[in-house]
Amino acid sequence: MIDKPKKPQFFAIKVNVNKKLFKKFIMSETFLSHVTLLYKPSKDDIDMMSHSVGNQVTLKSKYVLLKPNVGATLVFEPINMYFEMSEPHLTISTNGQRPAVSNDIINEYNSGNETDIKCIPFEIEQKGIVCGAVYGKGGLTFVSDAKWLKTWAIIVGAFLPPSGAKRNLSI
Repeated sequence: MIDKPKKPQFFAIKVNVNKKLFKKFIMSETFLSHVTLLYKPSKDDIDMMSHSVGNQVTLKSKYVLLKPNVGATLVFEPINMYFEMSEPHLTISTNGQRPAVSNDIINEYNSGNETDIKCIPFEIEQKGIVCGAVYGKGGLTFVSDAKWLKTWAIIVGAFLPPSGAKRNLSI
């Protein structure tokens, strides 16, 4: 929960999945929370992505990639708002690693040099809402109303003098 607009740490599609569908892929850490679209956005990224916040998106899966004792991730068809380093995906589970290990698994699989990654066909349509992820009093919060995200326009506005005031631009 947040009490004022905050700068998003990343943008994501927040999903609600039936965890039972992924039971056979669960390791020590379970995630199944969101599809990261853009991590550590710049001011321009924030302005660009804020226009999509609150939109519903339908994702179509291709397969699950499973690297034993490392992690499992559900890989989706490409979407135009994904700006990360692999492919759109939902981290299912890891064996204690950070969820970002999913990017490594996908990239290793796509390189053709994978040795022990299993590709398991898995077709599902998953709906979700584009959100900005912010840290509030209760930890990570997914915000689907752009008014609660601190965009660059709001940040700049906070430093503008009141109407009619003279600006001193010298440093």
